[in-house]
Amino acid sequence: MTCKTKYVLGEKGRDGCQTCACLPEAQPPAVVLKPEPERHECLAVAHCIVSCHHGYSLSGQGECQKCSCNPAPTQPPARHQECTATLNCMLSCKHGYQLGSAGHDGCPECLCLQPQPQKVEVIPVKLVTCSSALTCSAGCTVGYKCGDDGCPTCECIHPQVVGILHVTEVHTSKQVSCTTAFSCPDKCTLGYKCGDDGCPTCECLIAVHTETSGKLRVIRASKIDRIDGVVR
Repeated sequence: MTCKTKYVLGEKGRDGCQTCACLPEAQPPAVVLKPEPERHECLAVAHCIVSCHHGYSLSGQGECQKCSCNPAPTQPPARHQECTATLNCMLSCKHGYQLGSAGHDGCPECLCLQPQPQKVEVIPVKLVTCSSALTCSAGCTVGYKCGDDGCPTCECIHPQVVGILHVTEVHTSKQVSCTTAFSCPDKCTLGYKCGDDGCPTCECLIAVHTETSGKLRVIRASKIDRIDGVVR
């Protein structure tokens, strides 16, 4: 056989043998060589990479990619911990603080707030001091009327005047002899309420009005106490 490559058998001839035909040799595929890029085309990319201070990014699909320098990072804001004097002032102020304009070091000025003075209402005290203890031939069931000098008298207040309807008697059958002189921070307009011992107390009795049905409409009473010179 003389074929160096493959062969193909054909039809039989007169001699009864098939014809033989050699196939042509296969040609290798043509290789297309790409032209090398010129050196000056990528020098700009190399120069960009070297000159970027904060990194770079490459983009594009060509032989020489496009180079872009990354922007500079944003500087973080100044921390309050750096302003030691301002921070110590803010922590030491017991009644709040106020920050002013920044100084040469960039830290704001700190000023402690002063406490606001509280207004104290002072009620004048009119002390009532009687010269002698009260002694009456008969005590009062409800209270004793107030005299011109502010001291209680033996004249009794009628229960209905102060709205007490279930008590009808004005005087008691026992004599009243108080052991100490009467003294109160202020005098009452109408009179003083009776205590458990039958003597007057510093609780004032106030006249009230009743409706025509006889039912009590208002019952008012006030007590005068003296605590640290302030009348309540």
